[in-house]
Amino acid sequence: MTITTPDLAERMERIERTYRRIRILGCAVLAFLAASLLLGLAKSKPRVLEAESIILRDGEGHIRARLEVKDDLQGIGFYDKNGNVRSDLSLAPDGSPLLWLYDEKGQGRVSLAKGFGDSWSLAFSSVEGKDVAVLGVDFKGNPYLHFFDKDGKKIWSAP
Repeated sequence: MTITTPDLAERMERIERTYRRIRILGCAVLAFLAASLLLGLAKSKPRVLEAESIILRDGEGHIRARLEVKDDLQGIGFYDKNGNVRSDLSLAPDGSPLLWLYDEKGQGRVSLAKGFGDSWSLAFSSVEGKDVAVLGVDFKGNPYLHFFDKDGKKIWSAP
């Protein structure tokens, strides 16, 4: 079978026509996909994550932070690489804030708390967990400072 020049030219014309159609169809499909994506993004609503507890872990699987709502208490705690809680910020059932800082053994060493009425206190504790110093403001707005010995007995106070 011999192919003549007019046959070859006709075949080339058909191939080029098919290629143009494919190219036009491809552009139309891409335009449709882009429009669909843009319309979908424009209509998307904010995503909401709902949970009673959220735990964040490091690359080795250790808990490093926990956000939790349990009964009337809610708070967030941060943990060291050994899994010991090192700080905790929470709200009491009445809405009063409480901040705790812990040592490497998990013993509460510093607390900042809102008490009754408008009272506030900043307390420092010993390794045994007993208060050694408390700075505060009572519910009447009067400041105070107390120091305690290792047995919890008040050794100095102002006013």
